[in-house]
Amino acid sequence: MKKSILLGFVMTSFVATAQASLDPAYFSVGSVEVREMPSDHQALVNEIQKGDDAVNAATDIWFEKADAPLDVDTLGSMIGLTGSEVGVFIAVGKEIWTIIKENQPVMNTTYNAVSVLPKEVTAWDQMAGWQAPKSTVYQVTYKNFYGVDVIRFSYRLTYTSGGTYNGKGQYLSNVSVSPVHVRVLWGFELNSDVKIKNIQNTASLDSPVPGVEVEVGYNISTIFVKEENAQVFYVRGDGYSQKLN
Repeated sequence: MKKSILLGFVMTSFVATAQASLDPAYFSVGSVEVREMPSDHQALVNEIQKGDDAVNAATDIWFEKADAPLDVDTLGSMIGLTGSEVGVFIAVGKEIWTIIKENQPVMNTTYNAVSVLPKEVTAWDQMAGWQAPKSTVYQVTYKNFYGVDVIRFSYRLTYTSGGTYNGKGQYLSNVSVSPVHVRVLWGFELNSDVKIKNIQNTASLDSPVPGVEVEVGYNISTIFVKEENAQVFYVRGDGYSQKLN
């Protein structure tokens, strides 16, 4: 306990010194790391909270969003609406949205997700075979030139796959990214958005399987630097997913 208090005091003094001196090494990005986090909820919380004493001068926000089951009412009401036609598919829902603005999670009231469905579908009961939603949490960590974690941002990639139309194809529903936790040290600003890109048919015309790229962009700024990075994920209607970079 004494060690944690001492570490917190040292880091608070370090931040205060950086504020006073406007040290470029403090306000610059030294490294960026993206890693997959534990799937178990308590293990996830414990992992996110590691090292909190070292950045106790930070803005620290939790944004809890439970993994929702397939929303039949929401998706059902969207079927038949105008969407973006991509080959044999129609993409219904948002294809770009903001999840962090000026260090704060964005509380969205609209449906921030994309479903990639057959163009011909007109009613929810024409589709079947949906699998349980899949989700993975990732954390991006920015360190300055002193090796201090100045930004830690965790977010959840969620999607539902396997839906068939007239017994064919494997489609995607509720492809989405949402913030879980954000912790930003004084002097840094984080903005983040999501883009759904490059929707393609990875199978046959007779039994299509959509694949989409999900890009999570990070925009970091301080009084000295501005830096943009992006993490790209790939998800497919048969349930396959991969981190691309």
